[in-house]
Amino acid sequence: MKTLPKTLCLLALLTLAAACGNDDEDYLPPYRQELCEAQTDAAGIVAYVRFDDGTERLPANVYSCGLRDTLFRAYAVFEPSADGVRLLHVSPVLAVTPVAAGSVVLRSDPLQCRAAWRGGRYLNLLLTLQSGSNAARHVLGVVDEGVTAAPSGARVLSLRLYHDQNGDTRYYSRDTYLSCRLDAYAGLLTAGDSIALRVTEAGGERTLQLAY
Repeated sequence: MKTLPKTLCLLALLTLAAACGNDDEDYLPPYRQELCEAQTDAAGIVAYVRFDDGTERLPANVYSCGLRDTLFRAYAVFEPSADGVRLLHVSPVLAVTPVAAGSVVLRSDPLQCRAAWRGGRYLNLLLTLQSGSNAARHVLGVVDEGVTAAPSGARVLSLRLYHDQNGDTRYYSRDTYLSCRLDAYAGLLTAGDSIALRVTEAGGERTLQLAY
């Protein structure tokens, strides 16, 4: 079984699926959008999806995503059904494992972090990048700057977002998801501990505090 790389990866920017609306009537389709893990078979058909709460769902339809025999982080648009989920859109999401501070030359080109949340084994981010050329690939990652103890005794995991603009121009904005694996901290951090993520934005550095 293949898995997507766990360290700093070149990011082929992912354009988020657009939502459809109806101006004539107050109606919302029963579609949902979530990050998940998707497993494909040898033919590239999605065999199941696993959501961040640990539940697994079988597709009620045949959905091919082009990745064969692969477990990967994904952005899924789906419709819940009695026997699973009906998949409408599945696309890969960059998933990284934190690297130790000092193991890379830190780059912190500015971007915008629109949302950050803990989802199961992942720290999930919705980012807005400034871009201008599909040929220029941004590099994203997460740097582990250590665990410290607060006066209360709770532990704080300090992370920093790595972002290399890689020479890309800044003509327009593009959104992308990034998921950071937290598996390595399962035996170190517990409920009551927290995560401090430092992000460099256009206005300067910002620290996001999240419950572990």
